[in-house]
Amino acid sequence: MSHDHPAPVIAVLGADGLLGEAMLAALAADGLPAAQLIALGGEDVEGERLAYGDAGLRVQPAAGCDWSRIALVIATDDAALAAAQLPLARRAGARVLDASGWLAGEAPAPVAIAGHDENRWRRADALVLPDAVTLALARVLMPLAALAGIGHVGLTVLRAASDDGRAAVEELAQQTIALLNARPSNPQIYPRRLAFNVLPEWQDLDAQGRGGGERRLDAGLEQVLGLAPGSVATTLLRVPLFYGLACVVHLRCTAALSPAAARERLLEVPGLEVLEADEAPVSPAEDGLGQPAVRVGGLRAAGERGLNLWVVADNVTLPASNGVQIAQTLIGTAE
Repeated sequence: MSHDHPAPVIAVLGADGLLGEAMLAALAADGLPAAQLIALGGEDVEGERLAYGDAGLRVQPAAGCDWSRIALVIATDDAALAAAQLPLARRAGARVLDASGWLAGEAPAPVAIAGHDENRWRRADALVLPDAVTLALARVLMPLAALAGIGHVGLTVLRAASDDGRAAVEELAQQTIALLNARPSNPQIYPRRLAFNVLPEWQDLDAQGRGGGERRLDAGLEQVLGLAPGSVATTLLRVPLFYGLACVVHLRCTAALSPAAARERLLEVPGLEVLEADEAPVSPAEDGLGQPAVRVGGLRAAGERGLNLWVVADNVTLPASNGVQIAQTLIGTAE
C-alpha cells in the first residue's frame, strides 16, 4: 500500500470490544501499518495488548488522547465511551465513523454503506455506520427495491449474544455449562436465562410494545431503503448463539416479482451468495462466520407480490468490513 505523507492516523475507539477487535483485524488485513493506528479504550483496559499483524497494539486510555493528531476515529459498540470522547474528537477536527449509535441520537448524519451512494457521504465530517442487520438487509433489499419497489418489509431478526458484548457471550457460555451439569444459572445481563431459550425484546418498550432496538431497526432500514415511516415492522429475538445473525424476511413489492427474477438479480450483487433450492440450508452458527459475505436462502413466493427470504451473516465481521471500507474511502488507505 502507498500513503500520503504525513500519513493519516486512525483511532479505533473501544478497540478492546468484540467489534473493535474485528475492526483491528480488518485494518491489519488491509495492510494499514501499526504506526498509523491508535487503539483506545477505557481506563480499565489501559496497557492491554491486542492482536494486530505480527506486532500487536497496546490499548491506550481514550481519556488522554490528543485528538488533534487523529485524522479519523472509528467508534465501535461502546456507547458510553463514544458519548464521552466523540464530541472532543469532533471539536479537534477528526472525522468520525460511529457504530455506537451515539451520533444518530445527536445530529442528522449520513448513513455510510460501502459501495452505495458514495457521493452523498464521502465529504461528510461525521458518518453513521449501520449495524449488521441493516447492512445485510440493505445488500439484499436494495437491488430488489430497484427491480420491483418495496411496499412493506416484515422482519424477524435472530440476534446472538455477541450483539450485547463480550460479557453476554461469557454469560451464555456459563449458563450453558451450568445447565448441562444440572446446576442453576443466574442471569445478569438478560432478564431470563438465554441458554436453551429464546427472549423477545424487553428494553425501552413503547405503548405499542415495540422495543427500542426494534424501533431503531425500523427507522434505519426505512432511511436506507427510502421507505415511508411504518413500512418496516421488526421483531427482535435473542437466541442462544454466540455469534451470527439470521433474518426471516417477508417482502411485499409494489410490482410483480417472481422468485426466479429475484434470484437472478441477487446473483449479480457483489458480496451476496444465493443458495439454490436443493442446497443444504444455510446456518448462522456454521456458515460464513469470519466472512463479510451475506447469504440468502429460502427464496419463495408468498402471496400476491410477496417474497419470503432467509438471510444469514456474521454480526461482527460484516459491520467491521463495512467500516474499514468506508475508512479507506475517506482517507485513501485503499491501494
